[in-house]
Amino acid sequence: MESAWRPVRVAEAIAATRGPEHRHRYFYEFGHRYHDLRERPRDTVLRDTLAALDAMTLYGAADDQVWDEAVTASHHAALDGVGEDVGTPIVRINGTGIFGPVLTTVPDTARGAAIFDAVATLIAHPEFTELKRTRTTSSDE
Repeated sequence: MESAWRPVRVAEAIAATRGPEHRHRYFYEFGHRYHDLRERPRDTVLRDTLAALDAMTLYGAADDQVWDEAVTASHHAALDGVGEDVGTPIVRINGTGIFGPVLTTVPDTARGAAIFDAVATLIAHPEFTELKRTRTTSSDE
């Protein structure tokens, strides 16, 4: 569990020191390396991500518990919009949050935009709560 806290502490440090817009690039870089390139362990991914962003000075934030309060607040802000009985990802569109969508592969830009639009349409209706099916493919394949 501790290895999962380290990258999110750095995310909070990046947002606080460089601005929230830099957190997006950090998440993209980290996620691409971890999920798409399957780099391991997390510490290698963290170091490579920070190097790519010219932000190695923030590596120490990974072990600095001063960021835990911000991480916890961010986590609770996400859950406040959707409830406790959900997982990740949590998406917030126009102030409304929802768990999902969960995809087994990264879609191309056009399909991704279509999926986003479909999710936005669904969550605009307060009576909508859930869609789910058994996974037919694995993200590990």
